[in-house]
Amino acid sequence: MSLPLPANASRASLLRQTLLQAGLLVALSGALAWVTETFHIEWRPAPEIREMSAQDALRIRSGVVWVDVRNPERFASAHLPGAVAFDENTHDASLAKVLEHWSPGATVVVYGEGVGSERAERVALRLKRDLKSKGVFLLKGGWAAWPRS
Repeated sequence: MSLPLPANASRASLLRQTLLQAGLLVALSGALAWVTETFHIEWRPAPEIREMSAQDALRIRSGVVWVDVRNPERFASAHLPGAVAFDENTHDASLAKVLEHWSPGATVVVYGEGVGSERAERVALRLKRDLKSKGVFLLKGGWAAWPRS
């Protein structure tokens, strides 16, 4: 079964239009690839977890649950006051420790060693799901960015 053609259209003109549109799409995708490569653009989806600066975190310090995902030795040597150590390998036990300090509506700030801590991102995403909360953030710059007195 074929679709009826408009009275003023021929199969050849429809084929030309289709090929023109396909060529335009190929040209646009090529241009996008060229711009991406030339200007070293890294396309990333919007982050699922927002970052919070140390200054903003200090402003709302009360009611914040600090979650430290660094290794246990680093946590034992120094951590933010009141922080909860979180070990991904013992997620349920670590989550139970977080729940001791958390209440619905509380802000949770997760931090790792520094910028781009994949462990901090993974834990923050999981906590966001587990707590069913939009109030889970990453500390921008991690432990390295926290002001020392």
